[in-house]
Amino acid sequence: MDLQILDVKQAMDMIDNDESLFAILLEGFLNDAQFDKARLTQLIKQKKFEEAASSVHRVKGAARQLCAQQLASKGQELEDILRGKTDGNAALKAKEFFSLYDKTCKVMSDECRRLK
Repeated sequence: MDLQILDVKQAMDMIDNDESLFAILLEGFLNDAQFDKARLTQLIKQKKFEEAASSVHRVKGAARQLCAQQLASKGQELEDILRGKTDGNAALKAKEFFSLYDKTCKVMSDECRRLK
């Protein structure tokens, strides 16, 4: 099964189809959960992997709660690399995460507009 950027049906099922609540949650992610890509890149360059992993963990967790499946999955991959659970290029995986973060924010923003 392919993961969706934003599984609206699953998210709505979790909140009893309350569209106004979903809009509030999406806006919260877009406005409050933003993270500093430049800061994360710097942390990775400085090999401050634990601090970098914490930053990714926050975004990943919020994405998972909103059923932003691809971002949550990519965040888990990056977090696992940063925490030394798997091997990989953290800088390269971070670029993939940033790209998916931007796409996810666009989809969330579009969904917010649709709900209003």
